Amino acid sequence: MALFPSDAARRLVIMSDGLETLGSGLEAARLAAATGVQIDVVPLRRREGAEILVSEVRLPTAVNQGELFDLGVTVESKVAAPATLTVLSAGQVIQSKVVDLQEGTNNFVVTLRTPRQGFIDFLVRVDPVNAARNDTYYQNNELAGFTEVTGPPRVLLVTQDETETAALL
Repeated sequence: MALFPSDAARRLVIMSDGLETLGSGLEAARLAAATGVQIDVVPLRRREGAEILVSEVRLPTAVNQGELFDLGVTVESKVAAPATLTVLSAGQVIQSKVVDLQEGTNNFVVTLRTPRQGFIDFLVRVDPVNAARNDTYYQNNELAGFTEVTGPPRVLLVTQDETETAALL
């Protein structure tokens, strides 16, 4: 909405299947209406049927190098089905496991250890065992996130007598 010129009509045309993937469409529409933006919607047809999708990947914003941390994954499924949950980083498989998806919301936690410093990307992918029967859109079967890996933690101890800090060391 910030891109609208001040001297022009303010109108949004939304082409959507109606499924939210990030944020709240209702809140965005309320904000647009409050600022005088006209909203028109063009509904897109979608095939009804079995669907499995990754809806959220949760990562800490920063971790120390070598530290164990949890990567949380939410998978939505319209069917109960087995699937392979794979975590990749820089295109390399870090972890892969078979999971049993239940109908509805499925939450998984994968514990990882970071090998190097910098911004590390993670791609989570879910592959249904029988994709032809259990999944309609393969495009929503993966989602990415990243975290910053800082160097190992460091502590500076300053003392005149080393025996005073022996327990801390």
